[in-house]
Amino acid sequence: IPLADVNKARGIRIDGFGSMSEYYKSPYVEILEFDGDIYDKESGELLRNYLITIMDRRLVIRKEVNPMWIGTSNKRMTGWRTRPDNLYAQGPLDNLLGMQYRINHLENLKADVFDMVAYPVLKIRGDVEEFDYRPGERIYCAEDGDVDFMHPDVTALQADLQISALEQKMEEFAGAPRQAMGIRTPGEKTAFEVQVLENAAGRIFQEKVLNFERFLEEILNLMLESARRNLDGNDAVRVLDEDLGVAEFIQVTREDITATGKLRPMGARHFAATAQLVQNLVSAASSPIGQDPAVLAHVSGKELARVMFEEIPGLRRFTLVRDNIRLFEQAETARLQQQVQEDITVEGQVSPEQQPEGMEQEIPQEGMPIG
Repeated sequence: IPLADVNKARGIRIDGFGSMSEYYKSPYVEILEFDGDIYDKESGELLRNYLITIMDRRLVIRKEVNPMWIGTSNKRMTGWRTRPDNLYAQGPLDNLLGMQYRINHLENLKADVFDMVAYPVLKIRGDVEEFDYRPGERIYCAEDGDVDFMHPDVTALQADLQISALEQKMEEFAGAPRQAMGIRTPGEKTAFEVQVLENAAGRIFQEKVLNFERFLEEILNLMLESARRNLDGNDAVRVLDEDLGVAEFIQVTREDITATGKLRPMGARHFAATAQLVQNLVSAASSPIGQDPAVLAHVSGKELARVMFEEIPGLRRFTLVRDNIRLFEQAETARLQQQVQEDITVEGQVSPEQQPEGMEQEIPQEGMPIG
């Protein structure tokens, strides 16, 4: 059997198709797609940025230049922890498997020791009738028969197996310390030390989220490129109005998604930086330097209001900050209060005799129905 056929049969089995006979009898077919540069031995030509599709590991069904105008492959990948010179990333718990096996062994050992103490081994000597091992059971023995317990050493239950220390190390190795779950570590700390601990506790997760956002950014740009290249006619897109909360459908054509540039997500990668910026501004404003009138004279209140109420929280669409808007609103409120006060004063000065005609109330007499 040729070596190529042997390797093919092994690959088919590893990929989950079973044996070669099972693969050929099944309704499935394996299709492999490659993109990149390849050297053609027959023509002696180096093919750059080609897209090649192979069926059944022997039939080339497509061989063409990659039509993507990005100029790179459309395949992306991401992982929790990348490995050097390896395409397979490492999961968050992969480096903890050995420690988990050790903890499992120690826990099973503790359970076995406890079972030996709670249910000790029986030592039967001589002729003893069959009995059930239960409370209140009667055991009948011959003259030379006897039943006794094999008592283990109970001090084994007091052994420190350091399971809690191993679990703490696993949390630290995985990047999930107790500080990240809102549990305060022992010891007295200042406000600055607590903030440092909180920032450091989420640093690993922020880095992982940043990697995932970069992956999503590339995927979205690839989807946009594919839509730009393959969209024919128009397509209905559901859009949610954030102000009204109403969903509407708009028609999108190829020309609508044609522009120079690329998509960039504005998401969680900015939340940590935004929180840190807000904290720095609040700390600076409450510090003695921030309260110094000589310093405040050079700080723009309008710009500070715009940054704190529009830029950082992302509330620019509500136009919360306008030039001296509070003064105009206070003046409007004062005018309304003055008008209401004048109306109350005028109503208090009108006597019953001065009421207009048709406004007199008829006082019911005794015995007359009110209606």
